[in-house]
Amino acid sequence: MIVYQFCRMNEWLPRNLHERIIVLNHPFNFNDPTENNFSIRGYSKKVSSDKFLNSIFESLYDKKFFSNWAGNENEILRKNIENKLSKDFIKNMFVNDLLEKKEAAKKFSENKKAVLKAPTDLKVENLDELEGWEDEFIYKAIKKAQESYRIASFTDNWHNSLMWGHYADGMRGVCVKYEIDDRDIHEVDYGKPYEVSTYNMLNGKVEQEVERTFLKKNQDWSYESEFRIIKRESFYKLKKGAVKAVFFGYKCDPGKARFLCDIVKAAHGPNVNFYVARNSQVDHTVTHDKVKSEGLSIRISQVKDEMRKFRTFLDDSNVAYFMDMLGE
Repeated sequence: MIVYQFCRMNEWLPRNLHERIIVLNHPFNFNDPTENNFSIRGYSKKVSSDKFLNSIFESLYDKKFFSNWAGNENEILRKNIENKLSKDFIKNMFVNDLLEKKEAAKKFSENKKAVLKAPTDLKVENLDELEGWEDEFIYKAIKKAQESYRIASFTDNWHNSLMWGHYADGMRGVCVKYEIDDRDIHEVDYGKPYEVSTYNMLNGKVEQEVERTFLKKNQDWSYESEFRIIKRESFYKLKKGAVKAVFFGYKCDPGKARFLCDIVKAAHGPNVNFYVARNSQVDHTVTHDKVKSEGLSIRISQVKDEMRKFRTFLDDSNVAYFMDMLGE
């Protein structure tokens, strides 16, 4: 998939392009204050606690084991759960530490027959006492897991003036065009926060649920048309040739631009395209000129000078007029 990343012209950019890597950042450091928010679609507000506990058993025990039971399996499970499990026992099993959940479940599953035939000294007096603890478990589990992820952000176009302003230092930076494996790139959806599924969490789909919390953002950010790489590592390794083009903002330093251009060609081959991007003088669009690498620094200086001239204003006016005509 083709995506674009806006960057400032800092000391890290040449290194990253030379080493063919993309840096992934901690999601808690992003500029969106509502980043990583989520809600929980649990059982406590929709069904009774005994059904919720049944679902825990269903997530631990295989279907084949259940098929050996005669009569109404759900009723048998409900009675056994009432008689065999205490609130503290369940919390020790599932709430204290997400990372221990699978191992605990494995041990519990190995002794399932013994558990279901055990004496009734752990009877739950009131199943309503269990109401709500599952939401606390899911909340803590998601928050803890989120800390282990790193994210790189992209967009689907190079000509968004807001992106140039917010992430490329007002056209003093660059926009890099990448080709990323479709399996590694995820589109962000704009709207309400992701609703985490308690059922999925208890059925071993923790990673899936956590990653989905990173793919929902407030509608206010929809102008970014964002795509993300989400990994549990700090760097994403690129193949040679993954950089397809570099758009240099016309306000960037010509010498730094030429230096960056040489690094990109050495790391990704001679087929990378280079452009000088600038804003129109009569509307809010962004345009570009394709340039050869050897003429990049000269062209940047020329565009800076042209932006002060009436001729450029007149040319932009003519382009805007014809675009309006085509739009009609």
